[in-house]
Amino acid sequence: MNVVYICYWSVNDPLTISSVMPTLPVLYNRLNPDRVTLITVERHGTRYPPFRIPYEFVDHVPITPRFQGLGPLSKVYEMTSVPRQVAKVCESVGAELLYARCSHAGTIAAKIHRRTKVPFVVESFEPHSDYMAGTGTWSRRGLKYRYAKKYERLQMRDAQHLITVTNGYRDHLRDIEGVPEERLSVIPCTTDLVKGRFDAAARREIRDRLDLGSAVTGVYAGKFGDLYYDDEAFRILADGFQFFDDFRVLLLTPDDPDQLYSRLLRQGIDQSRVFVGLVTTDEVPAYLSAADFAYSFVRPTPAGPFQCPIKHGEYWAAGLPFMTPARISDDHEVIRDSGGGALLAHDLSNLRECHEEIGGIISQEGYRARVQQLAQKFKGRDLIDEALESVFRGPTR
Repeated sequence: MNVVYICYWSVNDPLTISSVMPTLPVLYNRLNPDRVTLITVERHGTRYPPFRIPYEFVDHVPITPRFQGLGPLSKVYEMTSVPRQVAKVCESVGAELLYARCSHAGTIAAKIHRRTKVPFVVESFEPHSDYMAGTGTWSRRGLKYRYAKKYERLQMRDAQHLITVTNGYRDHLRDIEGVPEERLSVIPCTTDLVKGRFDAAARREIRDRLDLGSAVTGVYAGKFGDLYYDDEAFRILADGFQFFDDFRVLLLTPDDPDQLYSRLLRQGIDQSRVFVGLVTTDEVPAYLSAADFAYSFVRPTPAGPFQCPIKHGEYWAAGLPFMTPARISDDHEVIRDSGGGALLAHDLSNLRECHEEIGGIISQEGYRARVQQLAQKFKGRDLIDEALESVFRGPTR
């Protein structure tokens, strides 16, 4: 069987490294193909460090859309040209199965399926159209929303299997959208529990290098704006500086440092107490080890329960409780029932109470080990193999 894996992100994107790379060897072992062709979409201007694919069985085909940087015209060109380029790759390798990561890649797979009838599977299938409309980024009457919604529905209809990232969306697809249960599975965004675990030596090295001393330190890994809090994030950070007597923050982000420091200053935050930097995926666990707790700035929307931020598993693997808006992912139920963080009201009305709750957790001896148990139960990579065994129901290599 010739398998083509369609990824809509750059090979260097942390999303690709954290979510696509762990699935590739499981697919290879489960389906026994000669090769796996990985297609990624590369874009100009990204600040991600270069990444080398660690698997010899993967043939990487990067696609770089032309006419980037021209606003809406670039997106229109990308929506029409990238599927054609992917289709040519699929034809050249004789694709017998398309495996798409996220609904953007699933749209491409659905288009190819309509023409060729090659079966396709979509992992991390989410209602991206509703995420974007819920944040106000897209209008529900606009072309982007209507286009994305159309192809999400085609994926619901035509995909051989849909793999969601939460039980909540799996249930919605079954009960509301009418997708047969036998075509649905769940794989949450998982993390490497070994590479991501707390490292005491790395903590000492980074805290010494950044002159953190004994200060309580919060960390955020991710972007600002669109699907994530923007101004709200800086209000949250400002309250942390007001609550903790001695506080530091690590912002691990590809966003422009000068702009972020300017926004911190507008909130009255001392820039010397904040580290802003872009670090490699391999370096992230060390920086998480240097922190005491974390923030998740995913912007809440009505579709929030259907999301599963990768950073949540990374935080828990490092033993970090985190503050997150309520009703994000299945994780909010875990926090509500088992601890592991604090749930922030969508209007930020309980912000101080959340910092108090976080402060209470990190004051307890052995809290990191208890938090890591949540990662072992809900975020381990073994969940990928368990799910794909039921999806393909065949012997492993």
